[in-house]
Order: sequence, then structure tokens, then C-alpha cells
Amino acid sequence: MKMKKVMLSIFVSSMILLTLLTFASADVNDSSNMSSNGSYVEHNYSIICTHINQSVTARINAFENGNVERIKAFNSMESSVQAMINNASARGVDVTNLTLQYNDLKSKIDKFNSDYATFISKLEGLSNYTCGSSEGQFRSALNDAKLSLPLLSEDAKAIRLQMNSIKQDLVQIRLDREQGRLNRIENRTANNMNRTNERIQNISDRINRTDGRLQNLSHNRENIQNRTFNGTRFANRTRFENGTNGSNSQ
Repeated sequence: MKMKKVMLSIFVSSMILLTLLTFASADVNDSSNMSSNGSYVEHNYSIICTHINQSVTARINAFENGNVERIKAFNSMESSVQAMINNASARGVDVTNLTLQYNDLKSKIDKFNSDYATFISKLEGLSNYTCGSSEGQFRSALNDAKLSLPLLSEDAKAIRLQMNSIKQDLVQIRLDREQGRLNRIENRTANNMNRTNERIQNISDRINRTDGRLQNLSHNRENIQNRTFNGTRFANRTRFENGTNGSNSQ
């Protein structure tokens, strides 16, 4: 969020200065065609030059005041991305593409800083000429500085797009990590279910074996009961027959 504010501040201030320089350049052009006769023209020309010099001085001061914050924000951006790369790499994530994008980001930041410094240098160079009495050299240098502003806007846009691309990669890495975590959970759940099913099958097999033994015991009991019953019948019949025979012999 802080980086966005810095970039927005640079962009807005650059656009404001571009507008000032555009009108200032136009005023210088118009004033250069004015007659040097007449106090009103001379007074108006003096106001224009004063306004231009104040705008240039204010922009240079703004650059010097904001340079520390801008560098701090850029360094924070680089450090944050580097830390994310290190963390992802430590987890075994392939960070080849992310590293390439990080290097591109550093190059774009370096280019922005270089172009911005060049722009400020051009503004500082205006002090070598006197507005209104340098035979067009001041106006030429002013227009040259103005041409640097669209380049700075493109540099800022390139940094913003590069950061968006890095964010997309980081989001994809997080999605891949989350998908991997879900896959591991599914695998553990599947393994647990398999082990549970195996235990259930083992219990079912033991129950079946127990049922088989119970059935065998039941059959054995029936056999024993049948043999006992048959034995009793045989014994009773034998006693009966023995008793009958004894009666007949008497």
C-alpha cells in the first residue's frame, strides 16, 4: 500500500509539473514574440519567468524531499519479494520464473531512478540560463526537461505491471501450496480409510470364524444329544428285554 502511494505521488506530481511546463513553455513562446516596449508587457513577462523558476525550484525540492521515501519504498518492495522467494524456495517450490521477474523488477526500478535523476538534472540545468534573456536557450532546455516526463510515466507503469505479474505468480504459488496440502490431506484420509476397512474386514473375518466354531459346537452338541438319546433308548430297551426274559423263565 505504501508503494502504491509513492508511485501515485510521483505520477500525480509529474503530471502537474508537465502541465506547468507546458503552459510555461507556451507563455515563454508568447512572451518572446511580445514587444519589449511597454511596462505591462515587461511586468507580465517578469511574472511568467518568476512563476517558471518557482515551479522548477519546487519540483527539485520535492524530488530531494521525496527521494529518501521513494528509495525506502523501492528497497522495501525488493526486500519483500526477495523474502517471498526465499520462503517459497525453502518449501521446495520452483521459483525460477519468480526470480527472473524479481530481477526484471530491480532493472525497472533502476531505470526509473536513473531517468528521474536525469530529469531533475535537466531542471537544475535551467539555472544556467536566465529566463527571458537567454535567446531561447532557457525555453529549449525547459522543453527538453518536459520530454522526460512521459518516459517517467512509462517507467512507473512498467514497475506497476511488473509487481502485478509478481503478485500473480505469488498467488499461483499459494494456490499450488494449498492444493498440495489438500492432496496430502486426501491421501492421508484415503490411507486411514483403507486401514479402517482392513480392520473392519479382519473383525468381520474373526466374527465369521467365531460363527463357524459356534455352528460346529452346535452340531457337536446335537450329535452328543442324539447319541445320548439313542444310548438311553438302547439301555431302556435292553432292560426291558432283560426284564421280559426273566418273567418268562419263571
